[in-house]
Amino acid sequence: MREISGRVTKYFVEHGERHGLSRDSFVEGTGVTVEHLTNDDGRIDWDIFVEVTRRLGRICDTSEKWAELGKKFGATPTAGTMAAVLRIIATPRGAARWIARFGGVRLFGNMRTTVRDVEKTLHVTITIAPGYQSCPEFFYMCRGGFMAIPTVMGAPEIPVDLVIDGNVGRYVLDFTALERPGWRREVIANWWASAKTRLGSRGKVLENYERQELLLEARYVELEKAKKRIEAQQEMLQLVHEITAATHENLRLSQALEVIGYQIHTRLQFDAVEVHVKARQDGVMVDQRVHAGAAFRDGIRHQQKLVFRDVELGVIEVCRTKQEISAADKELLALVVESVALSVQNAVAYEVIASYRNDLEQKVATRTSELAEAREQLERSLESRNQFFSNVNHDLRSPLMAMLLVIQRIAQNPNLNADAKRSLEQAQANAQRMKDLVEDLLSLASGSEGKRVEMVQVDAATMLEHIGNALRPVAESKNLELKIEVEPGLVFDANAKQIERAYSNLADNALKYTDAGSVTLRASAHDDGVVLAVTDTGPGIPKDYVEKVFNRFVQVPRAKASPGAGIGLALVREIAIQNGGNVGLESEVGRGSTFFIRLPKKSGGLRKRVEPKVQTLQFDASKPSTKAERLFPTSVKLLICEDDPGLAQQLSDFFTENGLEVTRAANGEEALEIAAKKPPALLLTDIDLGTGIDGLELCRRFRALPNHHNAAAIVLTADTRRQLVTALDAGAVDFLRKPVNLNELAARVRAQLAYRRLAMRLLESEKMAAHASALTGLAHELRNPLNGLINAVAPLKELISVGDDTRTANDLLDVIEECGRRVASLAHQLLNYSPDQAVPNERVPVVEIVSQAVKVIRPKVNDRRLTTTIRYQGSILGSSEQLSQIVINLLDNAAYAAGPGGLISVATELEGDNVVVEVSDSGPGIEPELQERVFEPFFTTKAAGEGVGLGLAISRDIARRHSGDLVIRPGRPFAMRLTLPRVADEIAGA
Repeated sequence: MREISGRVTKYFVEHGERHGLSRDSFVEGTGVTVEHLTNDDGRIDWDIFVEVTRRLGRICDTSEKWAELGKKFGATPTAGTMAAVLRIIATPRGAARWIARFGGVRLFGNMRTTVRDVEKTLHVTITIAPGYQSCPEFFYMCRGGFMAIPTVMGAPEIPVDLVIDGNVGRYVLDFTALERPGWRREVIANWWASAKTRLGSRGKVLENYERQELLLEARYVELEKAKKRIEAQQEMLQLVHEITAATHENLRLSQALEVIGYQIHTRLQFDAVEVHVKARQDGVMVDQRVHAGAAFRDGIRHQQKLVFRDVELGVIEVCRTKQEISAADKELLALVVESVALSVQNAVAYEVIASYRNDLEQKVATRTSELAEAREQLERSLESRNQFFSNVNHDLRSPLMAMLLVIQRIAQNPNLNADAKRSLEQAQANAQRMKDLVEDLLSLASGSEGKRVEMVQVDAATMLEHIGNALRPVAESKNLELKIEVEPGLVFDANAKQIERAYSNLADNALKYTDAGSVTLRASAHDDGVVLAVTDTGPGIPKDYVEKVFNRFVQVPRAKASPGAGIGLALVREIAIQNGGNVGLESEVGRGSTFFIRLPKKSGGLRKRVEPKVQTLQFDASKPSTKAERLFPTSVKLLICEDDPGLAQQLSDFFTENGLEVTRAANGEEALEIAAKKPPALLLTDIDLGTGIDGLELCRRFRALPNHHNAAAIVLTADTRRQLVTALDAGAVDFLRKPVNLNELAARVRAQLAYRRLAMRLLESEKMAAHASALTGLAHELRNPLNGLINAVAPLKELISVGDDTRTANDLLDVIEECGRRVASLAHQLLNYSPDQAVPNERVPVVEIVSQAVKVIRPKVNDRRLTTTIRYQGSILGSSEQLSQIVINLLDNAAYAAGPGGLISVATELEGDNVVVEVSDSGPGIEPELQERVFEPFFTTKAAGEGVGLGLAISRDIARRHSGDLVIRPGRPFAMRLTLPRVADEIAGA
């Protein structure tokens, strides 16, 4: 509701502008525009009016200034028009009564005014409706307006007293000076006295006018009395209406009684009011009491019963201490009480309903609390069960994996005889059977029933074909016909891994118990679902077991014994239920059986987009692990964190035998300590590590260690409740469940190491490219002034006069020339550092590369011993200049490391299809932790001023652009190895 007229705020803005306030200062932060604030026909909210008033307070900072503002508002055109009308029909007192009672309603919609006429004064009460914030400035401004009302009638100002009580302002307007007889005559006489000097001979007109004025004044007095009576009646009706409307808006009894007490206290001007409701309805007793105003003291009291339809609801008691309670007051109070009785009755009924509702809510809350407690107990029980099975899971899978690793490693021995191989095959088969049994048992007992599973869209034909291909060798070994029947285009929603496992169990059972005939894998649509069935021509199942076979640990009696624990079909049923389906069986003894799984086509479970399958690296790890056939030809550091000592030992032995440098840790804290000292290339960790941090937290902290951003982490787990996404979020790059096959584990490790090498190369290439871009520009800037400096030295020497200091001057010029040449050499080196430079396809003999390098470097190493051994004299493809630059850089570094009297050796040899140029020296070598960093641009181990750290970075870049590499060979003597592919036709002719 918009309570305030724009005429008031427009006057505020204009007054503020006249005293130096900008228009924008009134609207800033209020959400309204200046145009809206100054619109005569617009209205604004009370809260905005209060804010505008406070901003005007910067210049109206006292109550007297606000009163002056109120006086001036009476001179506005709107007030002037009203005054002209009132001057004709009313006295100043009557005009004040009318303006106070009705004039402000047009401007202030949230204002309620009562007027009592007592002798020669008017008692005016202005009340701001409940809920609106206080604004004392508003009451000060109204006081000035009341003082100036007589002035618009041609009379002097009157004194006005003001008392503010919160949102209520009480005014006493004193008309004593204007109520004496003949006051109007004095005003007119004064006016005519000044006019007589101008009118001259019109004195008679004045006398007639004065007589008419006396008659009019008497008529005004009569009209004023009649008007008072009408206004009193109107005020009574208006007051009753407002109180009734206010009480009807409140359904809660306490709120309704507060409004009634407040309205009677403020509107009827009783010093104290108490409203007491005590009534019984529908068996519920309602007893509430509300007090308004001051405390009850000695004074005049009056009670009025609160009755609705002859039912007494309570009583209202009022009190006045300084004034009698007149008959008119009692009449008005009775009228008010009669009007609000309906509202009180409605509030009482609401309290009864609220009482019923509270009782019901209390019962619901009690029941909810009981259910919540029961749920918490159930969750604690489930958590205990899950923790138990998690521990059992870990304790079963870890030793089982260690046993399988031992069997697989023994099977790699090529010297085993036939009996030993058969024994190992039987042991591996039994271990695999035990693994499958553990999988089924833990799946049934892990507490996963009722959990939602993640769904994807499954193609029935693809799934059955995959299962059929896996089982076809078993069918062929038993001379059984394996058929696949699938409706074209049949797809459905399910957890692909679970459904494939359940259907595989059914197909495997059918092949196991069928000795002749066929097994048919079938998928068909049925109603709104899909039926996955397996039909066999086996012995069938007795009727007594048809309803039991899907229960746990139930086995059908067979003519011949067969291994099994009776949990396979129970697992099938659990999986079907989790995927929103069910299972069934149709069988007849001697005529075969049909097991089926019914699933909905569209599931209500969680669905995700089907990701394409990624082909992992495949290789055969069953070959003997000889040094010539290691699975990991490049030796890197591997950190294994496993709390099972036996399994940790087997993993360590396997990877060590296959070329990796392995370090073991028994817990997460120990693994982090090792990784901080010797950063590994790969972390292999179990999730459950007993005490301390688990494998997931280990992955997070491992990846956060300095210089570990490119290190990979592979997670092993025995806990089927763990999800792949959880491990990936922790920073792992791969995820394997125990027990894991050695072939698969080795493939995953080798793939991750390959990815890491590729990432390191890409990172180094990006760094090299960025440095090259900056350095090329720097080199160009250096080369031009240096050439000018060097070219100017020789002519400068010739111009120097012969004298005592000629030799000294020449020495200094020699120094300048040498420094210039050194800087020019650096600029030339920077310009050659370009990773995008094309590699020529020239046939270059290795001997030529080494000879050029030795020829260039020999003058610099006269005080060192330099030996050359050429074991290979073939050719490579590339740039002779660039490759010679590599060897020059290597020889230069070797000379620096060896020092005076040291030994430098350069040798060439052939390793497979690669040509190796090795430069070694007798120096102290490079610390292991710095051996990779020396290839970074601008990193150097030389003393300050001896090098800029670009030689090895440029050399490695050149080698790699020639499809080769530059690495450090550890050990003594320290050596740098340049590896390059030899020419293809030399390989063919070898």
